Amino acid sequence: MQVITPERLALIQLYYRVAKMSLETENDFYLQFSALILLDNIFQNLMPVPTYANELYKKHSKKNNRSSSEFEDIETMEISNHSKFLCNDPKYLAMRLSLVFQLWEHIQKALNSPWSNIRSI
Repeated sequence: MQVITPERLALIQLYYRVAKMSLETENDFYLQFSALILLDNIFQNLMPVPTYANELYKKHSKKNNRSSSEFEDIETMEISNHSKFLCNDPKYLAMRLSLVFQLWEHIQKALNSPWSNIRSI
């Protein structure tokens, strides 16, 4: 079972801020390209989606399900030693999806770049 630890959350927060600032620069295509690679690292390695094993665990778990409406924004979240999430926690999944929606406009602009390396991503 993958656990999103406070250290991992701090890295996600840092990477997110750097990627967002890099994507907001409209004239530096190399920086945008690097930011897209960084975002890929965030969503593939630091913020993984639940696996089939996690879903089976979720079905058999007797924990109370939390409402996904109580998630926090990763950018403004206060990270403490108690900030831990399981990959199949609805709060974590809502936070992950919210991050995608926050970055979507910037990603679309970067992908519409005339620089072919960016479009190849």
